[in-house]
Amino acid sequence: MMFSLMVENFRHFSFLIFMGSLYTSGFIIYFFLPETKKKSILEIREEFDKLNFKKKQIPILEAKLTKDHELCTKL
Repeated sequence: MMFSLMVENFRHFSFLIFMGSLYTSGFIIYFFLPETKKKSILEIREEFDKLNFKKKQIPILEAKLTKDHELCTKL
């Protein structure tokens, strides 16, 4: 129902609404999400913990993990 109202009002320019939402989400992803390429899951988790719990630091002990438990996203 909403889509048909947009098409009636905007006609050939109804794609502009979707393009605006695409650019907005791209901007948010590019500028506000940290880069995770070539980082282990533990490094990513620590980075997100710094963003989410700025005052309260949650330590992640890598010493507890053995070689079998190592989780990594490095390519």
